[in-house]
Amino acid sequence: MKKCVVFYGGDSQTGTTMIAVSAAEMLAGAGKRILLVGASSQLVDPWLPQSAVSSMDDLYPALKEGMLTADEIRRTVMTARGVDILSGTGSGYIRKFGTKDLETVCSLICEDYDWILADCGCGPPEGLTMAALQCGQKAVLVLTQQEKCLQRFAAKLSGLERALPPQQLYVVNKFNDSGAFYTEKELAGRLGCGPENLRTVAYVPFGWQAEMDRVPLLKHRKFRRDMEKITGWIGEGEGLEERRTGRTIRRLLSALPHGRDDL
Repeated sequence: MKKCVVFYGGDSQTGTTMIAVSAAEMLAGAGKRILLVGASSQLVDPWLPQSAVSSMDDLYPALKEGMLTADEIRRTVMTARGVDILSGTGSGYIRKFGTKDLETVCSLICEDYDWILADCGCGPPEGLTMAALQCGQKAVLVLTQQEKCLQRFAAKLSGLERALPPQQLYVVNKFNDSGAFYTEKELAGRLGCGPENLRTVAYVPFGWQAEMDRVPLLKHRKFRRDMEKITGWIGEGEGLEERRTGRTIRRLLSALPHGRDDL
């Protein structure tokens, strides 16, 4: 679907929801109408001022009966810090959603928004998560420099080959530039992508505090500066030449070495 961006994590604790919420708030702050959709079993609620009183679960019966309306979706949406939010499912419904269900939801309300962002978490590509991945125009893939994260993401790729949108950006969150871990150049080589398709977000040692305060890290200058690179990539299609990765998942799989010694 046009102007739908999905955020998917290579492993747990990579900060996928933090990146998705931050991107949504920055785009909204730039005057864009943004809908943030929870498309995983991990709700976006911990980053909101208050918990959502309704969610995708409430839309499921009408969706399956073919009776869902735009007004019903609008009644389910809540607004926080300038962003409209359709909270994800917190129940077993996540696996019941079909691959076209989210596209149906988005098509009913797409005229209300400039961008629809979907937080897909890091779980198996099935149900609502798969529906979101297949619905997107662009994908932001959130990783860290940890070896286990890179290996676990590589293991997921065969299941994602047909699901990911054609335009992909790798975001290495919590980036440590001390030289003790993979550098940007090494990561690009490890992932089989060009430097134009990789962004880093500096490690900011206030993540736990932000979680307690239920806010993203945007008040920290380094984090906000790096997030601007991501929102800039998202908006490239608006009057700017779009960049494509120029590679397939199959090429990425064959390019991934087994460890740092292979670089």
